[in-house]
Amino acid sequence: MKKNKVIVGLLVTVVLLILFIVGMFVIKPAIQKYRDKMINAGMEYAVFLLMQEVSTCKLIPLTFENQTIEVIAIECLQQQAQAVPQDLE
Repeated sequence: MKKNKVIVGLLVTVVLLILFIVGMFVIKPAIQKYRDKMINAGMEYAVFLLMQEVSTCKLIPLTFENQTIEVIAIECLQQQAQAVPQDLE
């Protein structure tokens, strides 16, 4: 009877150890890979949205912590430069 309890205890310990190893070397890397893929997709989408907004020829403020810069597409500046009459230059 006592021998059966020891065997069951050892089996439970071995199964838990195997589950831990599988989690560390199989499941955790898969989750990390998925997380990285989603982060990259989010960054690509943010850049896409920024490009769409900038293409409207409006100044777009970008803020990070306490620093803000304004972004505009270079094509918009070129269009504005071409629109200036020659006698005003």
